Amino acid sequence: MLAVACGVLVANNYLSQTLIAEIGADVGLSSELAGATVTLTQFGSGLGFALVVPLADRFENRRLILLSFVGVILALVAVATTTTASVFLLGCMMLGVCATTSQIMVPMASFFARPEKQGRVIGLVTAGLLGGIMLARPFASFVTHLAGDWRAVFWVALALTVALGLLLLRYLPPRDPPRQPAAGELFASLWTLWRQHSLVRRRALWQALLFLAFNMFWTAAPLELAARYELGQDGIALFALAGAGGALAAPLAGRFADRGHGSLATALAIVGTCTLLTLTGWVVPAGALVGFWLCALGIDAMVQTNQVVGQRALYQLSESARSRINALYMTVVFVIGAFGPILGTVLHARFGWHGPAYGGAAFAGAAVLLWLAAQCTATRDAPVTR
Repeated sequence: MLAVACGVLVANNYLSQTLIAEIGADVGLSSELAGATVTLTQFGSGLGFALVVPLADRFENRRLILLSFVGVILALVAVATTTTASVFLLGCMMLGVCATTSQIMVPMASFFARPEKQGRVIGLVTAGLLGGIMLARPFASFVTHLAGDWRAVFWVALALTVALGLLLLRYLPPRDPPRQPAAGELFASLWTLWRQHSLVRRRALWQALLFLAFNMFWTAAPLELAARYELGQDGIALFALAGAGGALAAPLAGRFADRGHGSLATALAIVGTCTLLTLTGWVVPAGALVGFWLCALGIDAMVQTNQVVGQRALYQLSESARSRINALYMTVVFVIGAFGPILGTVLHARFGWHGPAYGGAAFAGAAVLLWLAAQCTATRDAPVTR
């Protein structure tokens, strides 16, 4: 239930991206401001990660989650009924803020699992989250095609959000943090946690670089599919739908980490992402659509594997500060990764597919180098055994 709730919450952030032409014409959103929908949603998400997610270490989690669902419902009503660009943009920002509660659900789910199954549970909820991200765009395209009106997408999303909110109201158990720090102490401790735990810094930077490359890939992929392969919205939606299969890797990664293979999974994920992005620089210009799809599937799987393994490792650092650590981690990942769509678009316009492919591979390669540096440091600092 938490996995599905995470997916629906996060999907609301991405519904408008493939419909911006229809929405702009209807609400008077100029082409210059069309990109502001993505920017404002991401800005709202950044605010949510920094200001809302840490509150889960102070306030009862179930109440926070249900309040966020109310916020999402109000934002969806505003977006679905608006006739002005300003209300639409404000609704997008509200969706970004409230949807970050999905990152309260992930650590909350880990509290309900035994230690030996935490990776599996985190992987399952993360799979729901990724599924929501990847399915949002094809879902929006298909519903708009069937209904002939972009507003239908948001009404369907509203119905799903209300239904899930009622299910959580009925079945989600309460969870009170064992220690409830004052608000000032809560936010002041974020800097302390950042300085205290080098693992948070390392894991956040590795995943941020992979997420940046991931966003570059998925921003440029629809452009390439339309230009090189001459696919319409239906074909692009099917490609994205197939790519969502990468979400299935998340539970498997969690199980792998539960068995003590987290370091190996991290290595495979970081190196694999760099390798697959480089491979697309050869496969796509050759016109191999199946190869393009397989690379997309693999990139999704690798990035989510690193996400799940990383979160599982970070949750072991401090039970009482789990949500704050997650907030730090996700804020860094998001802030750096948010540059991906811009870079992907610019590089594709300037260099064709080679731009985002090799540019993304370079960022993933930087993550490989940072990971290797961490391994060398750990080996050097390890105690000598006879």
